[in-house]
Amino acid sequence: MKAKNPDTSAPPTPQGPVPVRPLDELTIPPELDGKSGVNRADPVRLQITANTDADAIRCFLTEYDRSPGTYRI
Repeated sequence: MKAKNPDTSAPPTPQGPVPVRPLDELTIPPELDGKSGVNRADPVRLQITANTDADAIRCFLTEYDRSPGTYRI
């Protein structure tokens, strides 16, 4: 089965392209932070202490902080 091409005709965001930045320098609007996303775990069954997608990334980085490749980018 052939993969569909993504829609590249969508207009750019009002701010334009966002340069690559360290995670801690990002300001993520609440409606985009993943806190109320449909893929959130039941709070009773959480395996990590992440409330947002950025928190989940931080948990991952902390888990693998001794691996030489974790922070190379």
